[in-house]
Amino acid sequence: MYKMIAIDLDGTLLNDEKEISEENIFWIRKAYIERGVLPVVTTGRSIPSTVHYANMIGQDMTKYVISQNGAIVKDVINNEYINFIKIENDTVTKAIKILKSNNLSISIESDKYVIFEEEQTEEQMEMHEKLGNRIKVVDDLSEYDTSDDRITMVSGAGEKEDLLNVLAKLEEFKDILVIPISKYLAINGDNIYEEYYIEFTAAGATKGNGITAVQKQLNIQNEEVIAIGDGGNDISMFEEGRIKVAMGNGAESLKQYADFVTTTNNEHGVAEVIKKYIFNM
Repeated sequence: MYKMIAIDLDGTLLNDEKEISEENIFWIRKAYIERGVLPVVTTGRSIPSTVHYANMIGQDMTKYVISQNGAIVKDVINNEYINFIKIENDTVTKAIKILKSNNLSISIESDKYVIFEEEQTEEQMEMHEKLGNRIKVVDDLSEYDTSDDRITMVSGAGEKEDLLNVLAKLEEFKDILVIPISKYLAINGDNIYEEYYIEFTAAGATKGNGITAVQKQLNIQNEEVIAIGDGGNDISMFEEGRIKVAMGNGAESLKQYADFVTTTNNEHGVAEVIKKYIFNM
C-alpha cells in the first residue's frame, strides 16, 4: 500500500503552460481522500513558487514540500523547516564570478527570493507572477553581500558551449552538487521561453534526501513511496527501492532507471500514474 507520492513540477505535474491540469488535481485529491496517499511537491523551484503550486492541489493535503532540489524541506502547515542546507557565502561569490566570466545570465535563490542583476521585462514578470516567484533585483551579483540572504541554489543560463565550460569549473568545487545541464521550456500566451541552464546546491541537497527527510517525519518506508519526475535532477528520487516513474517527455538518462514510463506532462501523466498504482486501473 502506498502512502506518499513525490511529484516534480516542471515537465511533470505542470504542462508546458506551467499549469496543473484539472485531471491531475482530481486524481491527486482522490488518492489522498480515498486512499490516504500524501502528495509531496518535490522541485528545483524556489520555496514561494513551490508553496504556490502546492496550494493549488489543496492546502489541507500538502503538508510538506521539497524545494530547490532538496535544499529546503518545509512543513508548510506549521511553517517549520525540516531541512535547510545553504551554500557557503564564499562559494557563492566564487561561482558567480565564474558564471559571469562565461556570459551566463545568473540567478541565485534564498528561502525568500529569486535574485537577479538584470531588470526583468514585463513579460518575464508576468511569468514570475504565474509561477509564484518573489523577485529581487540587485546592481551586481558579484558585489552582492550574500550574508543578507541564505542562498540555497545558484543558476546560470546561456549557450551550451558556455555551460559546458562552466560545468567543468564548478565540478572542481568540493562543497556543492552540480545538476547536469537542463532545458527549460515555458509557454505564456504568445511568448515561448526556452533556454539551457545549469544549477547547483550545497553538497548533500538532493531531492532524494529531501524525500527521506519527509519519510522519517511520517515513518514511511521506501516501498510505500512513488516518485515521479522528468529530468536529471530527479534521478536521486529513484533511489532506495521507491517506485520510479518517468514522464513520457522525460530525459532518456532518467527513463533508464524507471519502473514505468507514463504519458507526457501535457497528457496528464501524473493522473495516469495514480490510476495505475493506487487505483489499479
